[in-house]
Amino acid sequence: MFFVIVCAVIRAHIIKLAPTRKQEAFFRQCVGAARFAFNWALCHWRAQFAAGYKPNDGSLRKSLNTIKREEFPWMLDVPKRVVQQAIINLGTAYQNFFDSCSGKRKGPKMSPPDFKSKHKSKQSARLDNGPGTFSFAGKAVKLPNIGWVDTHEELRFDGKPLSAVLSFVGQRWWLSVQVELPDPPTDIVSKPAVGIDLGLKTALVLSDGTTFQSPKPLKSALERLKRLSRFVSRKVKGSSNRKKAVARLSRQHWRIAQIRKDWQHKTTTAIAKQYGSVGLEDLNVKGMMANRHLSRALNDVGFSEIRRQLEYKAQSVFVVDRWFPSSKTCSSCGHKKDSLPLAERVFSCTACGFTLDRDLNAAKNIHTASCAGINACGDGSSGPGRKTGTKLPSVKQEPICTVNT
Repeated sequence: MFFVIVCAVIRAHIIKLAPTRKQEAFFRQCVGAARFAFNWALCHWRAQFAAGYKPNDGSLRKSLNTIKREEFPWMLDVPKRVVQQAIINLGTAYQNFFDSCSGKRKGPKMSPPDFKSKHKSKQSARLDNGPGTFSFAGKAVKLPNIGWVDTHEELRFDGKPLSAVLSFVGQRWWLSVQVELPDPPTDIVSKPAVGIDLGLKTALVLSDGTTFQSPKPLKSALERLKRLSRFVSRKVKGSSNRKKAVARLSRQHWRIAQIRKDWQHKTTTAIAKQYGSVGLEDLNVKGMMANRHLSRALNDVGFSEIRRQLEYKAQSVFVVDRWFPSSKTCSSCGHKKDSLPLAERVFSCTACGFTLDRDLNAAKNIHTASCAGINACGDGSSGPGRKTGTKLPSVKQEPICTVNT
C-alpha cells in the first residue's frame, strides 16, 4: 500500500543583509524597541500577577497601544509589528513555562522569562506587518518603513513569504524569511529503513556501513578562542578596545556555531533523503554532559540537535529505549556480553565468533530493534529470527510529521 502526502510546508531562508549606515541605525532602533516592549510587558505582567490578576499578552498590547503615542512616541517610527510581536513572544514564553510546570510540555522544566539585555550577542525583531507587506526583487528586499535593503543573495524559495524576522548575530545583520511552498509528493514506503549509532570517534555510523565524521569546529578553533577570550579579559571594561575585542570573540563563536550547524543540516538532510524510517537511541545527553571529560566533545557534535533535525526531516523516527544494550549484543546471533569496555573498539562474540566494528554492530542492533517495533525490555520476548531469547528494546514509535498546513 502506498501513501502519498501532498500539502503545504513552510521553509525558512536566513539571508545576510548589506544595509547602509542609515538602515543599520534603523535596524538598531527596531531591536531596541522590541527589547523595550518585552521588558515593559514583563514588568507589568509580574506586577499584575503579584496583585492577584491573571495577565495576558492581549491586554498588555492594548495597554501599550493606548499610551505609546504620549509616553513612547519614538515607537511610532518602527513597524507596529515590532512592538506587538515582542509582547506576543512574552506570552508564548510564559505559556511554555506554565506547560512545562504542569507536565504538558516535554523535556526539562523551563524557567520563567527574564528581562532582555542590549549586551546580549543576539538581538532580534519582527519587521513585517503580515504577508504581502514585504517583497523581494533579486538581491534586495523591500521592508516596511525603510524601503529597499540590499542582500547578499536572492530568496532561494519560490513561494509565498509569510514573515521577516531581523536579527543581529556575529556582528552581522540577518533576515529570516518564512516561505510557504507546496511539498512534493512523497512515497513513504519507497525508501529503506536504517539504524544510527551516535558516537564521538565517529559521529554517525549507519547500519549499512555508511559513516559521517564531524568537523569538530570547537576543537579546531579552541586555541584561537582562548586567545580572543584573554584579549577581552585584559581590556578595561567600558572601553572601545574592549568592545572591539568582544566583537572579535563574538564573530569567532558565531563562526564555530555556523560550521557545526552547516554540517548537521547537510548530514541530516542526506539521511532523510536516502532513508524512509530512522532508528535512534534515546540517549541521556544531559546526563552524559555531566562528565567533564566528554562534555566538550559532546557539544562539538550536538547529539540532541541531530535527533531534533531528523525528527522533522525524516518520514518516520523510531526511538529505542536507552537501556537497550546495543553495543553489548551480537548483531548476528543475539548473544549479550556481560561487559564491553569503551576501549574495545571491535566487537567479538564469544558465542558464535562473529566480529565487527563496535559502532557498526550497535547500529545494526538499533536497526533490528526499530524495525521490530515491539516491547521486549523486560517481558522476556525474543526477536524474530533470533537463535536465543535475547531481549529487544522497548521501542516507542514517534511518527514525525513534516507537514505544516
